[in-house]
Amino acid sequence: MRRRWRASSRPPHVAPAEPGSPLISLERIGKSYPGTQPVHALAGVDLLVQPGEYLAVTGASGSGKSTLLNVLGLLDDPTGGTYRLDGHDTAALSEMARTALRARSIGFVFQDFHLMAHRTLWENVALGQLYTCSSAATRYHHARDVLARVGLGDRLDALPTQLSGGERQRVAIARAVVNAPRLLLCDEPTGNLDSHTAAGVLDLVEELHDDGVTVLVITHDQRTAERAPRQLTIHDGHLVADTDRTPCRSSS
Repeated sequence: MRRRWRASSRPPHVAPAEPGSPLISLERIGKSYPGTQPVHALAGVDLLVQPGEYLAVTGASGSGKSTLLNVLGLLDDPTGGTYRLDGHDTAALSEMARTALRARSIGFVFQDFHLMAHRTLWENVALGQLYTCSSAATRYHHARDVLARVGLGDRLDALPTQLSGGERQRVAIARAVVNAPRLLLCDEPTGNLDSHTAAGVLDLVEELHDDGVTVLVITHDQRTAERAPRQLTIHDGHLVADTDRTPCRSSS
C-alpha cells in the first residue's frame, strides 16, 4: 500500500476557511517596483485555483513568473489587488498569522536546492519544521518518514555533497512537504537536472499531487509545463492564457 503524507494541523492565529473556498483567489493583483522608471512586474492578474489542482506557469524571462510565485508564497506583498489564500485575505492578517500560514500551508521547491552542505539530510529536512514543531524528537521522526517517502530513507545521515542532483532535489522536496502543506510552489524545479533525472523529479511531484497537494510549477521548459493539466502563460506581467490540458506523463 502506498504511504500518504501525514495530515497537517491548521496554522495558529488563522481561523478555518469556509468549506468550498478556492485555495487561491487573486483579484486584480499588481506588483510594481519603484524607480526612475517603475517596473510593473504584475498587472491586474485574476486567478482562481481550486484545492488539488496542478498548474504550470510559463513565460519569457522577466515576464513576472517569479514575482507571481513570491506573491503566492507570501514572500512579497502585492502593491494592488486582493490575495485570498484558503479563504483568508492575506493583507488583513497580522505578520505572525502570515508567517504561520506560510509555514504550515505552503511548501517551496527551488532550482538551486538551497540545502545546507554541512548538515545531514534529516537535519536539512527537520529545519523546515522549526516554526511548526518544538520537539526535536518529533522533527527527527517526521524528517525520517518523509525522506523514506522520497526514496532516501537509507541516507538519513548523508550530506548533500554526497548526493546526485536528482537526490538533492528529492531532499528539497522532502523539506518542502514535511509539514504536509496544502500548496506546493516549485520554481524551475528541474532547471539544473538532465532530462532523465528531471522526469523522475516530476514523477514525484505528480505523486504528491495525486495525494491531494495543490501544485504550481514555474517553468520555462514546455515539456515540464505539458505534464500539468492546467497551463498559465504570463507576458509582461499580464496573465494572457489559461488553458486546461491533458497531462502528458512520461513512462519513467
